[in-house]
Amino acid sequence: METTKFRSQLSIAMEQVFLWLLRAEHALATWRNMLHRATAKSEDFLIKLRAISREAAIFTKTKINAIQFHLSSASKRLAVPVRRARNTAGRLARGAVDTARRVSLETRNDMDKLQSASRNAAVFAGAQIAKVGSNVSDTTKQIGGRIHVAQSNVTGFVKSAVDEPRRRRAARRAKEDELHHLLSSSLDAIVVTDVNRRLVEANPRALELFGISEFNMKYFTIDTFLARYEALRNASPVSSKEEIHRWCRIRRLDGALRVAECHFVPEVVARRHLFEFLHIAPYKITPFGFAARNGTHN
Repeated sequence: METTKFRSQLSIAMEQVFLWLLRAEHALATWRNMLHRATAKSEDFLIKLRAISREAAIFTKTKINAIQFHLSSASKRLAVPVRRARNTAGRLARGAVDTARRVSLETRNDMDKLQSASRNAAVFAGAQIAKVGSNVSDTTKQIGGRIHVAQSNVTGFVKSAVDEPRRRRAARRAKEDELHHLLSSSLDAIVVTDVNRRLVEANPRALELFGISEFNMKYFTIDTFLARYEALRNASPVSSKEEIHRWCRIRRLDGALRVAECHFVPEVVARRHLFEFLHIAPYKITPFGFAARNGTHN
């Protein structure tokens, strides 16, 4: 929007400069015509004056010759008027020449004034153009700065979009390393399942708890060993989106029962859930339900 405004101002300034130049050219042509007319008049006047001077000289010479021929004395008396006439003719001729020179000088002065006015108009127009150009330059710099900021934002967005998968992969690898470290170092029973509740990984303590081997665990789901899983329907540790702490009864593959505290962590890594069984104890029947060594639980 600002660029369009400055372009409009620049166009108006250029039109004004063009009008000033046309006016200066018109004035120059007018002064040239006046000079031509004055010069032509001066030349006509000089021609006429010279013709009159020649005719006067011829007439005077003829009269003098006639008078000298008839009366030599009269010729002597007429010498003074003749000289006066010649002087008058000379003065007239010199006056005409001076008049022509004066007209030419005035015309030249007018031409100088006109050229000076044209130069002033050109300087003013140049200053206006420079001012408009400076404004356009400032606007261009501002637009360039905004474009640079936009490009930097786009570059940052592209870089972030490129780095995002890398960060996710690094975070996933870190979680996988933590999980593998937990499986190898924990003294509690650790089991990892997929989204279908099938066993994927288990440490030796969990394999001993369920009574299965590492080779066969992929054929079982966690539901096989949670004997009281029907009591967890309202808060299934497999489908829940939050961590769960709950006591549960575990049925080994050989039928023996165990009781333990189940700690469920959903999405411990992508599409993997973690079950940690703590405080494992044999199942004992009591009048109020089953009991573990850490307390009584129904």
